[in-house]
Amino acid sequence: MRLVFNTGRTIRQGNSVESKLSQEYEREVSTARLHPLDMLELGLENGDRLLIDAGRASIVVRAEESEEVEPGTLFLPLGPYANHLISEETHCTGMPDYKSIEVEAEWTDRPQVKITDLQKSLGGVPLDLS
Repeated sequence: MRLVFNTGRTIRQGNSVESKLSQEYEREVSTARLHPLDMLELGLENGDRLLIDAGRASIVVRAEESEEVEPGTLFLPLGPYANHLISEETHCTGMPDYKSIEVEAEWTDRPQVKITDLQKSLGGVPLDLS
């Protein structure tokens, strides 16, 4: 299903931002919110895994319904998972597009990767706060 992907900060994310390796932070930034009608069309229940494909990259996240999200759109809090989908293209502004990105979304049984594994897969060094 074609959807418009948007990202931004959430209150729950802000409450756990000091503990980026915590389960609370990871759960918040890896949960996509969709309108209940889109969840129905995709055959998703709260907590099901959702494959989001932005063309240049794809990621598996949890799906959760939200009346606050407009039909035809998907919201994923700004963080490692959302950043994985965002292109480095800045259109000469120095700022990539964080809103109105067209993506394909579908139910999946593929596993969701942890933040540290995502960092490794991208060639980075996992965050270690110990």
